[in-house]
Amino acid sequence: MIEKKTASQAIKDIRVEVGITHAKLAEKIGANNAQVVQNLVMPGRNMRTDNLIKLADALGYDVILRNRVTDKEILIVKGED
Repeated sequence: MIEKKTASQAIKDIRVEVGITHAKLAEKIGANNAQVVQNLVMPGRNMRTDNLIKLADALGYDVILRNRVTDKEILIVKGED
């Protein structure tokens, strides 16, 4: 069963699960400080897709789109359109 969460909540839960601090995650994504990560995952904010991909990748996760009818999956990768 797939858990339903906002992007912010999912990243927060994964970060806690893997035991990484905001500061370490900020370092992994090339941000200046922990406040950058805290702002990205702030509840009630809409997270941009590129930030979701960057954070998920730094935590060892992929972002995947799945068709609910056919179950076809597409891996979303970092990069420019």
